[in-house]
Amino acid sequence: MRRTTVAGAVLAVSLVLAGTSPPLRAQRGAPAVDVQTLEANWVRALLATDMNALDAMFSDDLIYIHSSGGTQDKKAYLDSIRTGSLRYKTMTPIGSPRVRSFGNTAIVNSRYDMNLETGGAGRVTPYTIQYLTVYVNESGTWRIVAQQTTSVPKRP
Repeated sequence: MRRTTVAGAVLAVSLVLAGTSPPLRAQRGAPAVDVQTLEANWVRALLATDMNALDAMFSDDLIYIHSSGGTQDKKAYLDSIRTGSLRYKTMTPIGSPRVRSFGNTAIVNSRYDMNLETGGAGRVTPYTIQYLTVYVNESGTWRIVAQQTTSVPKRP
């Protein structure tokens, strides 16, 4: 039930925020931590396949929604990275993320040009991905509770 609620909230927020990418600025009160630093640490951990850092960054209640529409919980998502089934080769930000904070919750819209290796076969594919990331302060530690990705079509 809780995952369904989180997924519904992510979907509702993503529909409102689709296509937005104004400059980084906290709105409606800044969280107690610099969200820009959290985002930079997340990218660094993905590129380094730093499983300890990723495990600490993601809530145990994580729901990850891929651009294909598939969903994974924390264990399945981290296992796909750990086994090499999903490997983040490069991530280059496009513009600055948009951050909104609401007490113990921060919502981030960001966009990246990236190269992903999938299936462990060494084939690398370029993507432009729009991320919707929801951070929640869990007992004093900011963690990602939900991420939804949308593939951005290449412009002709």
